[in-house]
Amino acid sequence: MDTKQLTQLRNFFIKAFLIGLAAFLILLFGTIFIWDIWSSFIQTKLNVEPAILGELVVNSFLLTRMIIIFLFLVPAIALHVIIKKSK
Repeated sequence: MDTKQLTQLRNFFIKAFLIGLAAFLILLFGTIFIWDIWSSFIQTKLNVEPAILGELVVNSFLLTRMIIIFLFLVPAIALHVIIKKSK
């Protein structure tokens, strides 16, 4: 692969990371601001205990963060290093 293709691939990963980060922050703030409303709804409709619901939410945010970092940011950094070494 030439440098132009590597740069395009790196830019793709960086943009995907930024979009994923923006979506993650929107979900995080949305969860924080409407926690009382939707947690009571989930607890009554799906019979989920508050402790389990909190655990599920924390685990989902941790997994989302890991996916965003390791699926998009790490390849972008690796490609950036490869491009800098090839120049």
